[in-house]
Amino acid sequence: MFERYNMTDNKLFVLYMIYRFHLPLEREELIQTALKEGWMNYFDLQQSLVELSEQGLIGTENLVQLTDQGMEVLNYFYTRVLFSKREMVGRYVEMNRAKLVTQSQALAELTEGPLGVTAKLTMRDGEVTLLQLTMEELTMDKARRMADRWKSAPLEVYHELIQVLAGG
Repeated sequence: MFERYNMTDNKLFVLYMIYRFHLPLEREELIQTALKEGWMNYFDLQQSLVELSEQGLIGTENLVQLTDQGMEVLNYFYTRVLFSKREMVGRYVEMNRAKLVTQSQALAELTEGPLGVTAKLTMRDGEVTLLQLTMEELTMDKARRMADRWKSAPLEVYHELIQVLAGG
């Protein structure tokens, strides 16, 4: 299932995955996909993400995406990513493009603070933020339910919200 590679190869593969998705992804979505598809084990993936972020090769504030420096590194060392691994990721992206685009449109970020959980729900169209809704002082259970609903039916929730706010 998982093959062990040295840390440099793992980090290059993570850079390639992020590049190949062509979309900023939530960190958790990237991790779940890589684990589900058997591309890397959890610990190597987490370590790679942390080190790539610390080295400034990926940005991970809200979404995991390549920085310009990360793209330079990937361009320079592209051939070190095994062809078979590039093919696996390419097939996955082609088969799941619609799902990936929908996921990139509806983002949910949950953070715990002293007053409870804050849910930040965002609707994007490419680089344009259409709507950003932040709710504070929630329970974790309620925040997760809201995030799940937001991500499972983003357009429906967005249109319902717009309709309510517009008074119609």
